[in-house]
Amino acid sequence: SHSFKTIMTVYKFLGAKQFGEPRDVLKWGTLDTLPSVVNCAIEVLIRVAYVELNPVDLQKLKPHNKIGQVVPEDVLVTGYGGSGVVVVSPSSKNEEKQQRRFKDGDNVVFLADPRRPKGAYATHVVVDINCVSKIPIEISLEQAASLPLSGCTAYESLEKLSLSNNTNNSKKTTMKNLLIVGGAGGVGSWATLIARALYPELEILTTASSDMSRSWCRTMGSSRCLSGHDGSLLQQELEGGRRGSIDRILCLTEPTPELWKALCEIIRPFGVICLVVAGKSIANLDLGFLFFKSATVTTETVFSSQRTNYENGIVPSQEMDSMLKLLADGSIPRTPLNKAVSWKEALQDGGVLDQLASGHNQGKMIMK
Repeated sequence: SHSFKTIMTVYKFLGAKQFGEPRDVLKWGTLDTLPSVVNCAIEVLIRVAYVELNPVDLQKLKPHNKIGQVVPEDVLVTGYGGSGVVVVSPSSKNEEKQQRRFKDGDNVVFLADPRRPKGAYATHVVVDINCVSKIPIEISLEQAASLPLSGCTAYESLEKLSLSNNTNNSKKTTMKNLLIVGGAGGVGSWATLIARALYPELEILTTASSDMSRSWCRTMGSSRCLSGHDGSLLQQELEGGRRGSIDRILCLTEPTPELWKALCEIIRPFGVICLVVAGKSIANLDLGFLFFKSATVTTETVFSSQRTNYENGIVPSQEMDSMLKLLADGSIPRTPLNKAVSWKEALQDGGVLDQLASGHNQGKMIMK
């Protein structure tokens, strides 16, 4: 896993020159020059080994008001998380570089910036060092690749639910359970693994839509897996009303009116709900019942720290360091890696992009 160090000088990518449906606009391409490191003090050039596959990769290709338009740059390359090898490390004069200890040839995980036109569906990517973490020797490039975007989303969501290493002891003793709506995907799998590692006695309930997905959730550490994400089913399975029955809820599907009503019913007074999917339903959330329960609603998007230049104190590299440590010491027994495929298969009928677009996957898929 630590031999991926050959430096290529040709930039190969899977990208689009106009916005549209991914299967229509994505093409293979080659350039003679690698992506440019603009600020050598804080940026690192990485040769990509594996790229983490996420729904946002496809969403960036088809903004609803730009279909058919030419992309602003010469080519749009998506893909925002993965693993690889440092090709050009930051300037040795930079203090932060000394702290991060990156050098050419280091195996790393990275979270790419969606504001940049060239992401990780390519042989190389330029990344801010605040979003790069060195991989411990015990972990392979393949294992680590499923961590950045999904892992950081899960980590930040759990922090907002007061389920992290930083949670004070009084909150730890009062929290009895966590419900993860949509537990079988990448973020749900990472959230289950992290929460189980940090809170061995916590009851973790998950929802999943098939027997295979429910089995996957149990493998990740779920205490109990409920059938589907239907609001009426949740209310049948879990106690609602003024007292509720769930301390913390991580919602990884769109909070439709029916589902949202159920979440408001089952949340306990002073509980917390974290929303991760920003569908149309968030425009009309009814907060009435939550108001009288003094419950909190928070949201999570992993790219917020990049957009605000880390001014909120959330630094992805530190989050990835924490998760890699849990993996290295065995606190997290496995990564939620379901399938690793060659990027040559990406555009095939029924291939990885079609699977990703379907929205029905267990764990993480990565592309080599």
